[in-house]
Amino acid sequence: MDRDDVLTLVVLTVVPLALALAVLAISLNHRRRWVATASIVSGVTLVGSLTAYWWLWGIGFEHADSYRPVPAGIERAQAAAGLGAAVAYVLLIVAGAGSAVDVTLRRRPENRLR
Repeated sequence: MDRDDVLTLVVLTVVPLALALAVLAISLNHRRRWVATASIVSGVTLVGSLTAYWWLWGIGFEHADSYRPVPAGIERAQAAAGLGAAVAYVLLIVAGAGSAVDVTLRRRPENRLR
């Protein structure tokens, strides 16, 4: 495994998981139910999708490594798992942004201009 493989692995697994944990920590700290729910559901979906993606990738690699064609079902399932991870990642970003906006609006004084 060379440096590029390690960097790719870190970017594809550690960064989304760190984002999921950060959004979860923010959401639980500020106790907004919709943010906590979105964070938990997106985090579980992200971890599950990434696990499924890499598991399917391993199956496809074993086929390719033994010079057998990768079954179309494996390729479709891997694409679906990758799409699920991408959607969950975007939802985590939206939940984090929504939490930040919500906290900012709750802390703003109402009579600031008076």
